Amino acid sequence: MFLFTLIVFSYSVYAFGVNAPYWESNPLTMYPGQTKDIQLTLQNMVGDKNLELEASITSGNEIAKLIDQNNVYPVPFGRKDVPVNIKITIPDNAELNKKYEVEISFKETAAEGGQMVQMSGSVGTKIPIIITSAEEASSDLTGEATEKTETGAGIFLVVIVLVVVVILVLYLKKGKKPKK
Repeated sequence: MFLFTLIVFSYSVYAFGVNAPYWESNPLTMYPGQTKDIQLTLQNMVGDKNLELEASITSGNEIAKLIDQNNVYPVPFGRKDVPVNIKITIPDNAELNKKYEVEISFKETAAEGGQMVQMSGSVGTKIPIIITSAEEASSDLTGEATEKTETGAGIFLVVIVLVVVVILVLYLKKGKKPKK
């Protein structure tokens, strides 16, 4: 009986997921009156079937809304970059240091065809939002830009060093031709 239950429920393991740019230790910082569009990505990397996921905001409706024309997203097998766009608007009278949490849920839509019992899965994500002053929010953005610039400069430096090493190796091999 245990083996039978294990086999039956193993087919209900779902391999779709959602990626968010913000999480508990990396919250979105916004200031009162600010509006921002963010993007989540859906993925379907395991299995062999295409999925359709229906999105809904289960908490934080007062500040967040789905802005795509349709809240049902086709997620073909093998894709990890299906975008879901969300608009977040902080009220003008929001208290500083207040924390909001927007929760988005994605549920697999039922397959068409007259099956009596269908199993579907769901997955969700939470986006923590902390309200700061406009000055603090803009300094967070410039810090993020500086970090990306430093990362880009580091990658550029590594590429230059590799090019120099390859040129040096080719030059030394050219100089060591066997004597006849």
